[in-house]
Amino acid sequence: MSLDINILEADEFRIKFISLQCLFLLGICLKIKMVLLMMLFCLPVTAASDDDSDSIEATTALTLPVDSVTIYPDGLMAVKREGILDVTEGMHKFVINLPDKADKSSALLSVSNASQERVVYEANPVYTLNITSAGAQSFALSYLMPGASSWQPKYDLHLKDDDVLIRANAVVMNLGGEDLNDVWLKLVSGLPVSQPYPQAKVQQDSLRSYALAAAPQAEAVEEAFMESPSPATGELETLYIFELEGRKDLVMDKAIGFPLFELEAPLIRVYTWDAYEETSGPVREEIRANNTLSSPWPTGEALLYKEGEYVSSIEMPYTPAGTNATLDLGP
Repeated sequence: MSLDINILEADEFRIKFISLQCLFLLGICLKIKMVLLMMLFCLPVTAASDDDSDSIEATTALTLPVDSVTIYPDGLMAVKREGILDVTEGMHKFVINLPDKADKSSALLSVSNASQERVVYEANPVYTLNITSAGAQSFALSYLMPGASSWQPKYDLHLKDDDVLIRANAVVMNLGGEDLNDVWLKLVSGLPVSQPYPQAKVQQDSLRSYALAAAPQAEAVEEAFMESPSPATGELETLYIFELEGRKDLVMDKAIGFPLFELEAPLIRVYTWDAYEETSGPVREEIRANNTLSSPWPTGEALLYKEGEYVSSIEMPYTPAGTNATLDLGP
Protein backbone atom coordinates (compact mmCIF):
# COMPACT_ATOMS: atom_id res chain seq x y z
CA MET A 1 0.00 0.00 0.00
CA SER A 2 2.76 2.40 0.91
CA LEU A 3 4.49 1.52 -2.35
CA ASP A 4 1.43 2.52 -4.36
CA ILE A 5 1.26 5.85 -2.54
CA ASN A 6 4.89 6.60 -3.32
CA ILE A 7 4.34 5.78 -6.98
CA LEU A 8 1.34 8.10 -7.12
CA GLU A 9 3.29 10.93 -5.50
CA ALA A 10 6.14 10.43 -7.95
CA ASP A 11 3.73 10.55 -10.87
CA GLU A 12 2.17 13.76 -9.58
CA PHE A 13 5.63 15.29 -9.21
CA ARG A 14 6.51 14.32 -12.79
CA ILE A 15 3.26 15.82 -14.07
CA LYS A 16 3.90 19.09 -12.23
CA PHE A 17 7.48 19.21 -13.49
CA ILE A 18 6.40 18.56 -17.07
CA SER A 19 3.72 21.25 -16.75
CA LEU A 20 6.29 23.75 -15.53
CA GLN A 21 8.57 22.86 -18.44
CA CYS A 22 5.71 23.35 -20.87
CA LEU A 23 4.86 26.73 -19.40
CA PHE A 24 8.52 27.75 -19.56
CA LEU A 25 8.81 26.67 -23.19
CA LEU A 26 5.54 28.41 -24.02
CA GLY A 27 6.88 31.64 -22.51
CA ILE A 28 10.05 31.35 -24.56
CA CYS A 29 8.01 30.75 -27.71
CA LEU A 30 5.89 33.81 -27.01
CA LYS A 31 8.98 35.94 -26.52
CA ILE A 32 10.51 34.65 -29.74
CA LYS A 33 7.26 35.36 -31.55
CA MET A 34 7.18 38.93 -30.22
CA VAL A 35 10.79 39.51 -31.27
CA LEU A 36 10.05 38.16 -34.74
CA LEU A 37 7.01 40.41 -35.04
CA MET A 38 9.02 43.45 -33.97
CA MET A 39 11.74 42.62 -36.48
CA LEU A 40 9.10 42.16 -39.15
CA PHE A 41 7.61 45.60 -38.47
CA CYS A 42 11.00 47.32 -38.29
CA LEU A 43 12.40 45.69 -41.42
CA PRO A 44 10.81 48.13 -43.94
CA VAL A 45 12.09 51.15 -41.98
CA THR A 46 15.56 49.68 -41.74
CA ALA A 47 15.54 48.81 -45.41
CA ALA A 48 14.43 52.33 -46.32
CA SER A 49 17.14 53.79 -44.12
CA ASP A 50 19.72 51.56 -45.78
CA ASP A 51 18.46 52.64 -49.19
CA ASP A 52 18.84 56.34 -48.24
CA SER A 53 22.36 55.85 -46.95
CA ASP A 54 23.29 53.91 -50.06
CA SER A 55 21.90 56.68 -52.36
CA ILE A 56 24.12 59.41 -50.85
CA GLU A 57 27.72 58.87 -51.87
CA ALA A 58 29.18 61.36 -49.35
CA THR A 59 28.50 64.45 -47.23
CA THR A 60 31.23 67.07 -47.59
CA ALA A 61 31.81 70.35 -45.74
CA LEU A 62 32.98 72.78 -48.42
CA THR A 63 35.00 76.00 -48.04
CA LEU A 64 35.99 77.56 -51.36
CA PRO A 65 38.68 80.27 -51.79
CA VAL A 66 37.48 83.80 -52.58
CA ASP A 67 38.07 84.75 -56.22
CA SER A 68 36.49 88.21 -56.50
CA VAL A 69 34.55 90.81 -54.52
CA THR A 70 32.37 93.69 -55.67
CA ILE A 71 31.81 96.59 -53.26
CA TYR A 72 28.80 98.92 -53.49
CA PRO A 73 28.43 102.48 -52.14
CA ASP A 74 25.99 101.39 -49.40
CA GLY A 75 28.45 98.84 -47.95
CA LEU A 76 27.09 95.76 -49.69
CA MET A 77 29.75 93.23 -50.69
CA ALA A 78 29.09 90.63 -53.39
CA VAL A 79 31.47 87.68 -53.06
CA LYS A 80 32.40 84.98 -55.56
CA ARG A 81 34.31 81.85 -54.57
CA GLU A 82 35.69 79.23 -56.94
CA GLY A 83 37.48 75.90 -56.67
CA ILE A 84 37.94 72.41 -58.12
CA LEU A 85 37.14 69.17 -56.28
CA ASP A 86 37.35 65.50 -57.31
CA VAL A 87 33.90 63.94 -56.90
CA THR A 88 32.54 60.46 -57.58
CA GLU A 89 29.41 59.89 -59.63
CA GLY A 90 26.10 59.80 -57.77
CA MET A 91 24.22 61.76 -55.11
CA HIS A 92 26.27 64.03 -52.83
CA LYS A 93 25.53 66.42 -49.99
CA PHE A 94 27.63 69.58 -49.62
CA VAL A 95 27.53 71.74 -46.49
CA ILE A 96 28.59 75.21 -47.68
CA ASN A 97 30.60 77.13 -45.08
CA LEU A 98 29.68 80.84 -45.20
CA PRO A 99 30.87 83.84 -43.13
CA ASP A 100 28.63 85.03 -40.30
CA LYS A 101 27.69 88.25 -42.14
CA ALA A 102 26.65 86.43 -45.31
CA ASP A 103 23.00 86.43 -46.32
CA LYS A 104 22.45 82.66 -46.40
CA SER A 105 19.37 82.91 -48.63
CA SER A 106 21.40 84.72 -51.32
CA ALA A 107 23.87 81.83 -51.74
CA LEU A 108 24.05 80.33 -55.23
CA LEU A 109 26.12 77.20 -55.94
CA SER A 110 27.01 76.05 -59.44
CA VAL A 111 28.82 72.75 -60.09
CA SER A 112 29.90 71.33 -63.43
CA ASN A 113 28.31 68.02 -64.50
CA ALA A 114 25.77 68.22 -61.69
CA SER A 115 22.08 68.88 -61.18
CA GLN A 116 20.65 70.32 -57.99
CA GLU A 117 18.12 68.15 -56.15
CA ARG A 118 17.38 70.42 -53.20
CA VAL A 119 18.79 73.01 -50.78
CA VAL A 120 18.21 73.04 -47.02
CA TYR A 121 18.87 76.46 -45.44
CA GLU A 122 20.26 75.64 -42.01
CA ALA A 123 23.10 77.42 -40.19
CA ASN A 124 24.93 76.84 -43.47
CA PRO A 125 23.14 75.82 -46.69
CA VAL A 126 23.14 72.08 -47.44
CA TYR A 127 23.02 71.24 -51.16
CA THR A 128 22.05 67.81 -52.48
CA LEU A 129 23.56 67.35 -55.94
CA ASN A 130 23.46 64.57 -58.48
CA ILE A 131 26.93 64.28 -60.03
CA THR A 132 26.55 62.79 -63.50
CA SER A 133 30.24 62.36 -64.32
CA ALA A 134 33.03 61.39 -61.94
CA GLY A 135 36.22 63.44 -61.81
CA ALA A 136 37.37 67.00 -61.16
CA GLN A 137 34.36 69.33 -60.96
CA SER A 138 34.35 73.14 -61.00
CA PHE A 139 32.55 74.72 -58.04
CA ALA A 140 31.37 78.36 -58.15
CA LEU A 141 29.66 79.99 -55.17
CA SER A 142 28.27 83.53 -54.87
CA TYR A 143 26.50 85.36 -52.03
CA LEU A 144 25.82 88.83 -50.62
CA MET A 145 27.14 90.40 -47.40
CA PRO A 146 25.28 93.57 -46.31
CA GLY A 147 27.36 96.11 -44.39
CA ALA A 148 30.58 94.16 -44.93
CA SER A 149 32.59 96.85 -46.72
CA SER A 150 32.92 100.48 -47.76
CA TRP A 151 34.78 102.51 -50.33
CA GLN A 152 35.16 106.15 -51.31
CA PRO A 153 37.27 108.09 -53.82
CA LYS A 154 40.01 110.48 -52.71
CA TYR A 155 41.55 113.01 -55.11
CA ASP A 156 44.85 114.87 -55.33
CA LEU A 157 44.61 117.84 -57.72
CA HIS A 158 47.88 119.41 -58.89
CA LEU A 159 47.03 122.71 -60.56
CA LYS A 160 49.09 123.89 -63.55
CA ASP A 161 48.69 126.73 -66.05
CA ASP A 162 46.72 124.88 -68.74
CA ASP A 163 45.69 121.64 -67.07
CA VAL A 164 45.29 119.91 -63.75
CA LEU A 165 46.87 116.59 -62.84
CA ILE A 166 44.19 114.45 -61.20
CA ARG A 167 45.17 111.41 -59.17
CA ALA A 168 42.22 109.41 -57.85
CA ASN A 169 42.55 106.68 -55.24
CA ALA A 170 39.91 104.30 -53.92
CA VAL A 171 39.99 103.88 -50.13
CA VAL A 172 38.53 100.47 -49.33
CA MET A 173 37.49 98.94 -45.99
CA ASN A 174 36.94 95.19 -45.58
CA LEU A 175 34.46 94.63 -42.72
CA GLY A 176 33.50 91.07 -43.64
CA GLY A 177 35.18 89.28 -40.74
CA GLU A 178 38.10 87.68 -42.61
CA ASP A 179 41.15 88.71 -44.63
CA LEU A 180 40.61 88.56 -48.38
CA ASN A 181 43.85 87.67 -50.15
CA ASP A 182 44.66 87.65 -53.86
CA VAL A 183 41.17 88.66 -55.02
CA TRP A 184 39.86 90.57 -58.02
CA LEU A 185 38.30 93.84 -56.85
CA LYS A 186 35.40 95.74 -58.42
CA LEU A 187 34.03 99.03 -57.09
CA VAL A 188 30.53 100.22 -57.95
CA SER A 189 29.96 103.96 -58.23
CA GLY A 190 26.66 105.77 -58.32
CA LEU A 191 24.08 103.42 -56.82
CA PRO A 192 22.10 103.51 -54.68
CA VAL A 193 21.40 107.24 -54.51
CA SER A 194 18.98 108.68 -51.96
CA GLN A 195 19.39 112.40 -52.69
CA PRO A 196 20.31 114.35 -55.83
CA TYR A 197 23.81 115.72 -55.84
CA PRO A 198 24.19 119.52 -55.74
CA GLN A 199 23.75 121.40 -58.97
CA ALA A 200 26.87 122.73 -60.67
CA LYS A 201 27.78 126.05 -59.13
CA VAL A 202 28.08 128.01 -62.34
CA GLN A 203 25.35 128.47 -64.92
CA GLN A 204 26.13 129.92 -68.30
CA ASP A 205 23.34 132.51 -68.38
CA SER A 206 24.29 134.07 -65.05
CA LEU A 207 27.98 134.04 -65.92
CA ARG A 208 27.36 136.08 -69.04
CA SER A 209 25.85 138.82 -66.87
CA TYR A 210 29.01 138.98 -64.77
CA ALA A 211 32.10 140.82 -65.88
CA LEU A 212 35.14 138.75 -66.74
CA ALA A 213 38.10 140.32 -65.03
CA ALA A 214 41.60 139.84 -63.65
CA ALA A 215 42.72 138.09 -66.84
CA PRO A 216 44.82 139.85 -69.49
CA GLN A 217 43.24 137.80 -72.28
CA ALA A 218 39.64 138.25 -71.19
CA GLU A 219 38.25 137.82 -74.70
CA ALA A 220 40.23 134.62 -75.24
CA VAL A 221 38.99 133.25 -71.93
CA GLU A 222 35.40 134.10 -72.87
CA GLU A 223 35.79 132.39 -76.26
CA ALA A 224 37.27 129.26 -74.66
CA PHE A 225 34.47 129.24 -72.11
CA MET A 226 31.80 129.44 -74.80
CA GLU A 227 33.29 126.55 -76.79
CA SER A 228 34.08 124.27 -73.86
CA PRO A 229 32.05 121.14 -73.16
CA SER A 230 29.04 121.60 -70.93
CA PRO A 231 29.67 121.62 -67.18
CA ALA A 232 28.66 118.74 -64.91
CA THR A 233 24.88 118.75 -64.77
CA GLY A 234 24.43 117.77 -61.14
CA GLU A 235 22.35 114.79 -62.29
CA LEU A 236 22.02 111.66 -60.22
CA GLU A 237 25.09 109.49 -60.36
CA THR A 238 24.61 106.55 -62.68
CA LEU A 239 25.90 103.04 -62.19
CA TYR A 240 29.53 102.47 -63.13
CA ILE A 241 31.84 99.62 -62.14
CA PHE A 242 35.56 100.24 -61.73
CA GLU A 243 37.56 97.05 -62.26
CA LEU A 244 40.96 97.43 -60.60
CA GLU A 245 44.01 95.95 -62.29
CA GLY A 246 45.62 92.88 -60.74
CA ARG A 247 44.60 90.91 -57.69
CA LYS A 248 44.44 92.68 -54.33
CA ASP A 249 44.80 91.85 -50.64
CA LEU A 250 42.10 93.28 -48.36
CA VAL A 251 43.15 93.05 -44.73
CA MET A 252 40.21 92.95 -42.35
CA ASP A 253 39.23 96.25 -40.64
CA LYS A 254 41.96 98.32 -42.33
CA ALA A 255 41.51 101.24 -44.75
CA ILE A 256 43.61 100.53 -47.85
CA GLY A 257 44.08 102.86 -50.82
CA PHE A 258 44.35 101.63 -54.40
CA PRO A 259 44.99 103.71 -57.55
CA LEU A 260 41.73 104.35 -59.39
CA PHE A 261 42.80 106.55 -62.31
CA GLU A 262 45.20 109.37 -63.22
CA LEU A 263 45.02 111.96 -65.99
CA GLU A 264 46.00 115.49 -66.97
CA ALA A 265 42.68 117.21 -67.55
CA PRO A 266 42.51 120.37 -69.68
CA LEU A 267 41.06 123.30 -67.79
CA ILE A 268 39.51 126.70 -68.27
CA ARG A 269 39.95 129.50 -65.73
CA VAL A 270 37.01 131.78 -65.07
CA TYR A 271 37.22 134.93 -62.90
CA THR A 272 33.94 136.44 -61.76
CA TRP A 273 32.43 138.94 -59.41
CA ASP A 274 28.88 140.02 -58.73
CA ALA A 275 28.88 143.48 -60.31
CA TYR A 276 25.42 144.26 -58.97
CA GLU A 277 25.85 143.33 -55.33
CA GLU A 278 29.57 143.92 -54.78
CA THR A 279 30.94 146.48 -57.21
CA SER A 280 34.42 146.39 -55.70
CA GLY A 281 34.77 142.62 -55.65
CA PRO A 282 36.09 140.27 -54.53
CA VAL A 283 36.97 138.43 -57.71
CA ARG A 284 36.48 134.68 -57.45
CA GLU A 285 38.52 132.16 -59.39
CA GLU A 286 36.95 129.01 -60.75
CA ILE A 287 38.39 126.27 -62.90
CA ARG A 288 36.58 123.86 -65.14
CA ALA A 289 38.40 120.58 -65.60
CA ASN A 290 37.23 118.46 -68.52
CA ASN A 291 36.75 114.73 -67.95
CA THR A 292 38.30 113.12 -71.02
CA LEU A 293 37.96 109.58 -69.65
CA SER A 294 35.26 107.09 -70.59
CA SER A 295 34.40 106.69 -66.90
CA PRO A 296 32.81 109.26 -64.56
CA TRP A 297 34.54 111.01 -61.67
CA PRO A 298 32.63 109.99 -58.52
CA THR A 299 31.93 112.56 -55.83
CA GLY A 300 34.73 112.71 -53.28
CA GLU A 301 37.07 114.80 -51.18
CA ALA A 302 39.92 116.48 -53.06
CA LEU A 303 43.16 118.08 -51.88
CA LEU A 304 44.29 120.96 -54.10
CA TYR A 305 48.00 121.67 -54.69
CA LYS A 306 49.68 124.49 -56.61
CA GLU A 307 53.38 124.38 -57.46
CA GLY A 308 53.74 121.47 -55.06
CA GLU A 309 52.20 123.34 -52.12
CA TYR A 310 48.92 122.47 -50.46
CA VAL A 311 46.23 125.11 -51.10
CA SER A 312 42.89 123.85 -49.79
CA SER A 313 40.48 120.96 -49.45
CA ILE A 314 37.52 121.00 -51.84
CA GLU A 315 34.90 118.57 -53.09
CA MET A 316 35.14 116.96 -56.49
CA PRO A 317 31.60 116.92 -57.90
CA TYR A 318 30.21 113.95 -59.76
CA THR A 319 31.38 114.47 -63.34
CA PRO A 320 30.18 112.24 -66.19
CA ALA A 321 32.54 111.46 -69.06
CA GLY A 322 32.88 114.35 -71.50
CA THR A 323 31.66 117.05 -69.11
CA ASN A 324 33.39 119.65 -66.92
CA ALA A 325 33.90 119.63 -63.17
CA THR A 326 33.49 123.18 -61.87
CA LEU A 327 35.77 123.85 -58.90
CA ASP A 328 35.53 127.06 -56.87
CA LEU A 329 39.00 128.14 -55.73
CA GLY A 330 37.72 131.19 -53.85
CA PRO A 331 38.83 134.87 -53.94
